[in-house]
Amino acid sequence: MSVEASSGGDDAEGESDDETEMVQNLKEEDVRRMLAQLRCFAAEKCPEMLSGVASAEAALTAYICRSILVPEKPYA
Repeated sequence: MSVEASSGGDDAEGESDDETEMVQNLKEEDVRRMLAQLRCFAAEKCPEMLSGVASAEAALTAYICRSILVPEKPYA
């Protein structure tokens, strides 16, 4: 039983690494597309989620604007 538990932990750790890599590879347009899909789902199935989706969209827009207007290393 302990062997199964440790191999399960290894699988979970591997999955976590894969998820981290996937998130790092996401582009702004990918996130925008996922938020649009989430908005459609929320409007149809779970209207109380709409304000949360709107907040996420606003955060994405603010992030994009900030990264465009304020370069990360202006003096490099």
